[in-house]
Amino acid sequence: DLATPLDMIRPMLQKAKEGRIYISGCRLNRLGCHIRRTFFRHLLGRTFATIIANHLDLPIYDTQCGAKIFASSIAEKVFARPFVTKWFFDVEILRRITALYGRQELIEKGFEYPLDRWEEEKGSKLKYFAAFKDFLRLISIKN
Repeated sequence: DLATPLDMIRPMLQKAKEGRIYISGCRLNRLGCHIRRTFFRHLLGRTFATIIANHLDLPIYDTQCGAKIFASSIAEKVFARPFVTKWFFDVEILRRITALYGRQELIEKGFEYPLDRWEEEKGSKLKYFAAFKDFLRLISIKN
């Protein structure tokens, strides 16, 4: 949806060259940045991300940012089977990487890249009730 501008990909790719296996954009709003999303979506997203970070025992701030880069060595394995949820495949990806490589490897070789720009796209197809059902399904699945 290009909420993350394409020019943000280049610095994320630099992290991959440092041997990172997973790079994800992070929409942490801070001075000098242009991160725009509605208050309600931000509040829901922060609540969800905090629950998931605790559930997965990972020090990750933004589980749902769509800007992601994977090392080719893991991409094939991570995307080998269909996702169980419609809205939270980002978290399933984290789970799969953790199952394949271990929590410590993800912490050491993953990276959340703080985006300078991100803008919520209008017309989201997210249905809150469906997302809630997906969330319950997600926390009940084991690796």
